[in-house]
Amino acid sequence: MRKYSLHFLMESSFIIAGLILLSALIAPWLGPYTLFMGTQIMVCCILALSLDIIYGLGGLLSLAQGVFFGLGGYAAAIAIQNYNRTPIEALLLAIVIGATGALIIGSFAVRLGGPRFIVMTMIISLVIYFFAQSLRNITGGEDGIPLGRPVKLLFLGWQLSTSKPLDRYYIACGLAAVVYAFCRYLRRSSLGWAVIMAKDNPVRAELLGYNVYRLRLIAFIIAGSIAAVSGYLSCITCRHVSSLMFHWVVSANPLLWCLFGGIGTLVGSLIGASTLYLVEEIISSWIVYSEIVIGAGLVLVIIFLPQGLIGLLRFRK
Repeated sequence: MRKYSLHFLMESSFIIAGLILLSALIAPWLGPYTLFMGTQIMVCCILALSLDIIYGLGGLLSLAQGVFFGLGGYAAAIAIQNYNRTPIEALLLAIVIGATGALIIGSFAVRLGGPRFIVMTMIISLVIYFFAQSLRNITGGEDGIPLGRPVKLLFLGWQLSTSKPLDRYYIACGLAAVVYAFCRYLRRSSLGWAVIMAKDNPVRAELLGYNVYRLRLIAFIIAGSIAAVSGYLSCITCRHVSSLMFHWVVSANPLLWCLFGGIGTLVGSLIGASTLYLVEEIISSWIVYSEIVIGAGLVLVIIFLPQGLIGLLRFRK
């Protein structure tokens, strides 16, 4: 199994931080559509990180991330629209709702493991999507629920409003940076190493006194919470939520991003999400059936670069 040196991962993290800082500095000179794409890339990056936690670290391929994405989005929308909660309160509620949903689903799905876990999360994702579609009086169906007023956030005396493209981009960059820093900390923590050990050698982990099921469940809950943060960010920046947030495609996309960029490195998921989003936006403006071209490219990457794009720059121990 190929590994990445700690020096390489740290260096990659500094590069990512530098790119985010650079993009924030040049953002005032970018157009509204470019800022919109940058904001959506940050949403995709956070969602990709959620899968990289449970799949890259925990070894469980979850196809239910879209469920937590939708839960986070709707929790934020209802809190802000119906109960006039602040953005911070809505964020905390989204995290709690996402974690609770992950706890309920993971309590029985994690016990299955392997292919059965994949099938179970996929079935749950489909069931919840159709359930959300049927509750049109609550979810709004595919038409969704618009946020009637822009969200305002006060940061260090600087008021940011989601009615302005530049402010939306800054909010997205800040939240994505916080989530990435948390994921880096988690990966290097004792809990992170325990989860990795439970993935690589569960028998040895059990012999050392670790509860493998509990470790995987904790990783699943954390991944669900991060996906809910992504849904929250999508809600306040797009000012709209719909039942399509629960669609199975939303759960499948993070897998493609992680495979394209490189699973288990965190940096790879960011590279994959950013690259594929930009490529899709560019190709779709030229070709009607852009999915065919993107799909063919993914097949080539999986065949010739099994470690993803980050594998081109890897440093072996």
